[in-house]
Amino acid sequence: MFNKFLLLKQVAEMLKRKEFDVFVTSGCFDIAARRDYLLLLKVLFNVDCISQESAFSLKNLAYFLSACPFIVAYRCTKFKLQDNTVYNRFSVAVVTPQTLESIIDNTSSAVMASKGKHVVEIDAELLRRKRLENKYTLEDMAKRIGISKKALYEIEHKRVNPKLEHVEKMEELLNTKLRVNFRFDQSEPVYLKPKDDFESEVVKEFKRMKIENSPVRGSIFNIIGREEKVFITALYEDEEKVLRSLQHFREMSAVTLSKVLFVIQQYRKKYLDNLPIISKEELKETSRKDLRKVVESSCL
Repeated sequence: MFNKFLLLKQVAEMLKRKEFDVFVTSGCFDIAARRDYLLLLKVLFNVDCISQESAFSLKNLAYFLSACPFIVAYRCTKFKLQDNTVYNRFSVAVVTPQTLESIIDNTSSAVMASKGKHVVEIDAELLRRKRLENKYTLEDMAKRIGISKKALYEIEHKRVNPKLEHVEKMEELLNTKLRVNFRFDQSEPVYLKPKDDFESEVVKEFKRMKIENSPVRGSIFNIIGREEKVFITALYEDEEKVLRSLQHFREMSAVTLSKVLFVIQQYRKKYLDNLPIISKEELKETSRKDLRKVVESSCL
């Protein structure tokens, strides 16, 4: 039976064939994959299983890591997702594995499912230029493709995306490909609230140092920040938990190109395996410059 485990394996193997470095985990994202850009993927059999908090955490990480976030799914509750179509959940792009592969290969047009209809991103300037070259007025062309003159004007001025059926008629009429391939857009900033006093104190200290940061949900680390480089911060009660998580952090850091910082309640050694550790109390006395030195000291 096809399930999330098999879907996750299928996506990871496809990315490896495309020569991505792949890190598999669980939480708000299941795969981090890097080639000449970074993908953050949440893999689900049913896309309706994702919560708003998980989606916001995915967007949050994508913003700080300059990554491209996707939810990769097979179906929603009501129907199987179509290939070569980009859906949306909580402002995160939702695609099938085949669509993701087409996007990576730069062969997928930006066909987007929106409110029960399929719309397409096109080269609006090319549309207008070809219309004029073929000596079609707005009214003439609008009639030929079955839309109003106003609708065509809105399309040419990039105010709306046309329906797929209308784009097909435009391309046939003008004998020109108007569709543009899917583009990776920079994620908008998303900031989450701390879940407890420990997180609140660390977030507060980073803000004191004027370091942009945000808590994270559903990950092995608690906070992500950006100074000169991006660094992920895990909050632990003691050193033992740090020791148990080292390999996971090494692998994640290698793919995401981020640094690591451990903040713990109390500790005995300043470094464990060349990883930077700082106590909560020591953090309160640390300057931005000194914190940078601690983070940069990591061998990851």
